[in-house]
Amino acid sequence: MNLKIPTPEESFRKWTSNMEWRIEVLMEKGFTKDQAIELLKVYMLGDLENIFDAVNSIG
Repeated sequence: MNLKIPTPEESFRKWTSNMEWRIEVLMEKGFTKDQAIELLKVYMLGDLENIFDAVNSIG
């Protein structure tokens, strides 16, 4: 198996494409672009909280 590790630029490009797609989906649901961005901020903060909780439960 030959795994290719993405460069930081490739990773960032993939992440931004994913965020653009999420914004488009939220706009299709009736949110403005600004509202969609704010919703994604809250969503991402929730992910961080879950990660911190998982790390704290280990150690």
